[in-house]
Amino acid sequence: MPKGLKPTGADYPVVESLPAIFLQRKVNRGFEGLALLPGGDLVLGLQSPLLNPDEAAGKDSRTTRLLRFSPRENRVTAEYAYRFDPVGTVEPGQTKTSELKLSALVALGGDRLLVQERTDKGARLHEVRLRRSDDILGSAWDTGARPSLEQLDDPAAAGVPVLRKRLVVDLNTVKGVPGKIEGVAVEGSSTVVLLNDNDFGMTDGPGAFDARGRLVDTAGWRPPSSRCGSTARSAEVSLPGAHRRVRGSPP
Repeated sequence: MPKGLKPTGADYPVVESLPAIFLQRKVNRGFEGLALLPGGDLVLGLQSPLLNPDEAAGKDSRTTRLLRFSPRENRVTAEYAYRFDPVGTVEPGQTKTSELKLSALVALGGDRLLVQERTDKGARLHEVRLRRSDDILGSAWDTGARPSLEQLDDPAAAGVPVLRKRLVVDLNTVKGVPGKIEGVAVEGSSTVVLLNDNDFGMTDGPGAFDARGRLVDTAGWRPPSSRCGSTARSAEVSLPGAHRRVRGSPP
């Protein structure tokens, strides 16, 4: 938990081990991605930019954050700035920057990660390296400095060591890939397994409830055995060290 949260009511020890700046996360947009590095450290990916210093800054920002956490030391050991592609690149035709989200992280070996950027209708996978020189933990970007990291239009130009990334695959170009990809796994040296979330066929907003206040299932009733919020798809992609063409698998 972030420092300063001061939770109450827990009947077990709670450690406030995250930077206090994470108190400014957007509601329901906390840590969405988790990867286990070969040495045992965890990398946590914040789904959306912090509302730092306010909601407007968070909605307009393309910079989110990754944390490296040591279970052995029970503390955060590094923090990284991750820069999204423009929303129109991730989902052609989309103009709302706030639709950008980071969902999946996959450890590729050493200090390399596969990072998924997405909207509900588009997704791209990038490779990054977690270099010591890119660590911003404890820097001015973890304080109330203005402009904040999230307010910067070009963090790299302002001296922020933003993670350098390499596009591995634009899933918008792979036939058969469904919308709202939220899970990614790597199988072997060249296969990526994708998992999407269909939200049980539920809609958002007032239309999600009927006149009696009950949830409306827009997909219709299905037998309990088939009520699954996710459907798996796979795609063969050219990962680092592999040389195979991109193709989609049959649904």
